[in-house]
Amino acid sequence: MLWLRMPAGERIADWVTWNPTSREVLMKKLAVLFALTTISAMAADLTGYIIDSNCASKKAMWGNEACAKSCMSKGAKAVFVTEDGKVYNVPAQDKVKDVAGKKVTITGKVDGDSIDVESVKAL
Repeated sequence: MLWLRMPAGERIADWVTWNPTSREVLMKKLAVLFALTTISAMAADLTGYIIDSNCASKKAMWGNEACAKSCMSKGAKAVFVTEDGKVYNVPAQDKVKDVAGKKVTITGKVDGDSIDVESVKAL
Protein backbone atom coordinates (compact mmCIF):
# COMPACT_ATOMS: atom_id res chain seq x y z
CA MET A 1 0.00 0.00 0.00
CA LEU A 2 1.36 3.40 -0.92
CA TRP A 3 1.10 6.20 1.62
CA LEU A 4 1.55 9.72 0.42
CA ARG A 5 1.97 12.79 2.55
CA MET A 6 -0.12 15.60 1.16
CA PRO A 7 1.48 19.07 1.23
CA ALA A 8 -0.43 21.78 3.08
CA GLY A 9 -3.01 23.59 1.03
CA GLU A 10 -3.62 20.79 -1.49
CA ARG A 11 -6.77 18.79 -1.87
CA ILE A 12 -6.98 15.02 -1.88
CA ALA A 13 -8.42 15.17 -5.41
CA ASP A 14 -5.08 16.60 -6.59
CA TRP A 15 -3.35 13.39 -5.40
CA VAL A 16 -5.68 10.83 -6.98
CA THR A 17 -3.38 10.40 -9.95
CA TRP A 18 0.14 10.05 -8.62
CA ASN A 19 2.97 11.04 -10.93
CA PRO A 20 6.49 10.32 -9.74
CA THR A 21 8.85 13.25 -9.65
CA SER A 22 12.02 13.23 -11.68
CA ARG A 23 14.00 12.62 -8.48
CA GLU A 24 12.01 9.47 -7.70
CA VAL A 25 12.47 8.18 -11.24
CA LEU A 26 16.20 8.89 -11.07
CA MET A 27 16.53 7.05 -7.75
CA LYS A 28 14.74 3.99 -9.15
CA LYS A 29 16.99 3.97 -12.22
CA LEU A 30 20.09 4.25 -10.04
CA ALA A 31 18.90 1.38 -7.85
CA VAL A 32 18.44 -0.85 -10.89
CA LEU A 33 21.82 0.16 -12.30
CA PHE A 34 23.52 -0.56 -8.97
CA ALA A 35 21.88 -3.99 -8.77
CA LEU A 36 23.00 -4.91 -12.29
CA THR A 37 26.54 -3.68 -11.64
CA THR A 38 26.76 -5.72 -8.46
CA ILE A 39 25.57 -8.86 -10.21
CA SER A 40 28.00 -8.47 -13.13
CA ALA A 41 30.96 -7.86 -10.81
CA MET A 42 30.52 -11.17 -9.00
CA ALA A 43 32.97 -13.98 -9.72
CA ALA A 44 31.67 -16.78 -11.88
CA ASP A 45 32.77 -20.28 -12.87
CA LEU A 46 32.47 -20.84 -16.61
CA THR A 47 33.29 -23.95 -18.62
CA GLY A 48 34.47 -23.79 -22.20
CA TYR A 49 37.60 -23.68 -24.36
CA ILE A 50 40.66 -21.47 -24.61
CA ILE A 51 41.13 -20.98 -28.33
CA ASP A 52 42.74 -18.45 -30.63
CA SER A 53 40.60 -15.56 -31.81
CA ASN A 54 40.90 -16.66 -35.46
CA CYS A 55 39.13 -19.97 -34.86
CA ALA A 56 36.74 -19.01 -32.06
CA SER A 57 33.73 -18.98 -34.39
CA LYS A 58 34.50 -22.47 -35.78
CA LYS A 59 33.09 -25.06 -33.39
CA ALA A 60 35.09 -27.84 -35.06
CA MET A 61 38.31 -26.12 -33.95
CA TRP A 62 37.42 -25.96 -30.26
CA GLY A 63 39.70 -28.37 -28.44
CA ASN A 64 42.30 -28.44 -31.24
CA GLU A 65 45.43 -27.79 -29.17
CA ALA A 66 47.87 -27.81 -32.09
CA CYS A 67 45.92 -25.19 -34.04
CA ALA A 68 45.37 -22.95 -31.01
CA LYS A 69 49.06 -23.01 -30.02
CA SER A 70 50.16 -22.45 -33.62
CA CYS A 71 47.88 -19.46 -34.17
CA MET A 72 48.71 -17.95 -30.79
CA SER A 73 52.44 -18.26 -31.49
CA LYS A 74 51.81 -16.26 -34.68
CA GLY A 75 50.17 -13.44 -32.70
CA ALA A 76 46.49 -14.38 -32.45
CA LYS A 77 44.91 -13.50 -29.11
CA ALA A 78 43.58 -16.20 -26.82
CA VAL A 79 39.84 -16.02 -26.14
CA PHE A 80 37.49 -18.05 -23.98
CA VAL A 81 34.55 -19.71 -25.75
CA THR A 82 31.69 -21.17 -23.73
CA GLU A 83 30.03 -24.37 -24.85
CA ASP A 84 27.06 -22.38 -26.17
CA GLY A 85 29.35 -20.24 -28.36
CA LYS A 86 29.69 -17.02 -26.33
CA VAL A 87 33.18 -15.57 -26.90
CA TYR A 88 34.95 -13.64 -24.12
CA ASN A 89 38.17 -11.66 -24.54
CA VAL A 90 40.88 -12.52 -22.01
CA PRO A 91 42.99 -9.48 -21.07
CA ALA A 92 45.41 -11.61 -18.98
CA GLN A 93 46.83 -13.67 -21.85
CA ASP A 94 49.66 -15.12 -19.74
CA LYS A 95 47.17 -16.88 -17.45
CA VAL A 96 45.65 -18.94 -20.27
CA LYS A 97 48.54 -19.63 -22.70
CA ASP A 98 49.41 -22.95 -21.02
CA VAL A 99 45.91 -24.35 -21.59
CA ALA A 100 45.50 -23.22 -25.22
CA GLY A 101 43.11 -25.49 -27.08
CA LYS A 102 41.94 -27.30 -23.96
CA LYS A 103 38.56 -27.49 -22.29
CA VAL A 104 38.78 -25.51 -19.06
CA THR A 105 36.84 -24.09 -16.15
CA ILE A 106 37.61 -20.43 -15.56
CA THR A 107 36.88 -18.59 -12.36
CA GLY A 108 36.70 -14.87 -12.94
CA LYS A 109 34.67 -11.72 -13.24
CA VAL A 110 32.70 -11.18 -16.42
CA ASP A 111 32.59 -7.60 -17.64
CA GLY A 112 30.67 -7.29 -20.89
CA ASP A 113 32.50 -9.34 -23.49
CA SER A 114 35.68 -9.90 -21.48
CA ILE A 115 36.56 -11.99 -18.47
CA ASP A 116 39.08 -11.10 -15.78
CA VAL A 117 40.61 -14.49 -15.04
CA GLU A 118 41.26 -15.38 -11.41
CA SER A 119 42.08 -19.05 -12.01
CA VAL A 120 42.04 -21.62 -14.81
CA LYS A 121 41.64 -25.38 -14.42
CA ALA A 122 42.07 -27.75 -17.37
CA LEU A 123 39.47 -30.49 -17.56
